Amino acid sequence: MNSQVSARKAGTLLLLMMSNLLFCQNVQTLPVCSGGDCQTPLPELFDRVVMLSHYIHTLYTDMFIEFDKQYVQDREFIAKAINDCPTSSLATPEDKEQAQKVPVSPYPNSSQHN
Repeated sequence: MNSQVSARKAGTLLLLMMSNLLFCQNVQTLPVCSGGDCQTPLPELFDRVVMLSHYIHTLYTDMFIEFDKQYVQDREFIAKAINDCPTSSLATPEDKEQAQKVPVSPYPNSSQHN
């Protein structure tokens, strides 16, 4: 019985992930310039990325809350799913100033890599 419940929950989570992938297909970016030959200053691009990232985070949070209300009855199931995420241990900057202070490294989990 317990394996049936887990299988149903895993199937529901898989369905949600697949619907997100289908939703993102065929999304094309619009050109910023009519001629396509313009340059946007790097600080402005960074500001746009931060705002877009915040917007996507807000949408994800709303979707997660709605999914949690409707489908997840077992709190251990969702806690396991969150803790199994390979990036769950990475800290997320709270604002632009903190993001700018993050050191750029191809190996975020170690200070040195041999």
